[in-house]
Amino acid sequence: NGSKTTNDNYWEKSDLVHMNIKGKVKTITSNSGLVMSFNESGFISSSESNLDGSSSSSIYTYNANGQLATIVTTSSNGSSQIITTTTYEYNNPGKYILKSTAIIDLFGLSPNLSSVTTISTFYKEDTYAKYEYIFKDASTMLIVYSFAINSNISKDSSIIQYNGNYPSGWSNQGDFAKNITYASNGMFKTFTNGYVGTSTNYSEARTFNTKNDYLMPESVRETMTDSATPSNNYSYTSTYTYNDKNDITETSGDGSSFQYNYEYDSMGNWTSSTQKYKFKGATEWTTRNPETRTITYW
Repeated sequence: NGSKTTNDNYWEKSDLVHMNIKGKVKTITSNSGLVMSFNESGFISSSESNLDGSSSSSIYTYNANGQLATIVTTSSNGSSQIITTTTYEYNNPGKYILKSTAIIDLFGLSPNLSSVTTISTFYKEDTYAKYEYIFKDASTMLIVYSFAINSNISKDSSIIQYNGNYPSGWSNQGDFAKNITYASNGMFKTFTNGYVGTSTNYSEARTFNTKNDYLMPESVRETMTDSATPSNNYSYTSTYTYNDKNDITETSGDGSSFQYNYEYDSMGNWTSSTQKYKFKGATEWTTRNPETRTITYW
């Protein structure tokens, strides 16, 4: 029924903290067709999405230690239906596990995680995918990926370097991450990720504001070098500014700018967000339709 947080580590805090939501929220309903429900400890208990004729609903369960145990998702598109069950197991005490090498600040870290198994039924095919997080020694973790459609099994692995309890970097089939540093509560301070190709190198160097409970980017410097076509080379920095509620008010980079205005409820959570943008070379702003959400509380 919730998480038994044992310390102030960011990765052990609730989903509401990670979403920059204040108070004991029960439900969030957005005009995009997404409805999220939370338990009294601030962790997701269910979600429903309806968009363009497709629907999806997920149920989340937690074990006795408050760790995420399963997510069961039912997706429908026309007459077809997919049921997906994802199971989480834990056996890496004290380690903060890198769940994915893609968009690491979005996927984040998971305390003590040892494996994630996903089983789906689609038409007459059963698919099975499993990620196992296995430490060879104190500074080297393997992410072993197994995938099967019916009885056809494939396997792959990645090597992740660790410094103490936290991942410090990796290089895998051209993709890489380095310069990963952490605040005292485990939040990212910096990291650089990208890829090295035959003639192209690309990197994103990110910095984060560590003065708040919510993981907030401060800057992203993107650099592309193309030895085959130098005219494709570029380098620019996007910067982010925030209001006193830790919501983004402006981003800029590559000559483009985005600005955000908000309306708030009495708990300080936004209920309407309006974005206007001006791409590089444009002289006038374009305003998008507002994103709205209704929030209920326990």
